[in-house]
Amino acid sequence: MENKIVLCVGDSLAMPREEVTFKSTWFYLLSLAKNNYHFVHNFRRAFTTDMLLSKDFLENYNPGIVILQVGIVDCAPRLFKSSSTFIKLINRTPKFINEPFWKLIKKHKKRSDKNADVSLENFKFNLENFIKRAVKINIEKIILIKIQKPGLKMVNKNPYILDSIKKYNSVFDDLKNKYNLIIVINPLNFADENDYVEDGYHVNQNGFHKVFNDLNPLF
Repeated sequence: MENKIVLCVGDSLAMPREEVTFKSTWFYLLSLAKNNYHFVHNFRRAFTTDMLLSKDFLENYNPGIVILQVGIVDCAPRLFKSSSTFIKLINRTPKFINEPFWKLIKKHKKRSDKNADVSLENFKFNLENFIKRAVKINIEKIILIKIQKPGLKMVNKNPYILDSIKKYNSVFDDLKNKYNLIIVINPLNFADENDYVEDGYHVNQNGFHKVFNDLNPLF
């Protein structure tokens, strides 16, 4: 019997927000359109591919198909690594300390891909590890959603983000050429300001529909 479980794994880009209802998400639209499948979502805010090493994001669900929307948290150039003990301590200080600190840092320090949460090398390792495990449990296909082109507000805030996205997205293409079960889509490659909420990063109803429109024919 065909395995009808579709496991959907991703970060906050797949999740509803105050400005965007659950019924607008690609997950809801796809599960509604393909009601002969059982869709399971396993989304986390600030999700990185490091988390894919856990069986909670693959084996424990034994899916037939997997959809992954990951990468933006991994690749974003940062002022400091999120894991930095120093930054964790600063963020716990009172506002009269951390607000002036961040104001000064943002004025004089540039974001760098060296401070990305997950290096390009580890990003590739994490995804390939996931794929190899998927092959072992006979996953039919893995659909990789490429990291989206962000809006102007995000680019202005983080001007090196586009270069990082290009590098990390190339990993998806490399994996597609290496493994037959991989399908890569890029529904937001030509996204514009009409596809994002105010932060220029998370998609609105228009953006979610673009993702859904690329996923829908794959089932």
